[in-house]
Amino acid sequence: MRQNPRNIFAWRNKGMYYYMQGDKTSALKYLGDALERNPELPLAREYYEKALEL
Repeated sequence: MRQNPRNIFAWRNKGMYYYMQGDKTSALKYLGDALERNPELPLAREYYEKALEL
């Protein structure tokens, strides 16, 4: 993400990582940022909704 802050897949993947670690706050932040940049990003919405349930 430092190399290319516009890489929305990196934001999504980092959010998914935090979701899997049980870190709701970080997961929602990174997944939300990815969804702001592209609301149709595959898996981002699904994991965002899952993170809300943590």
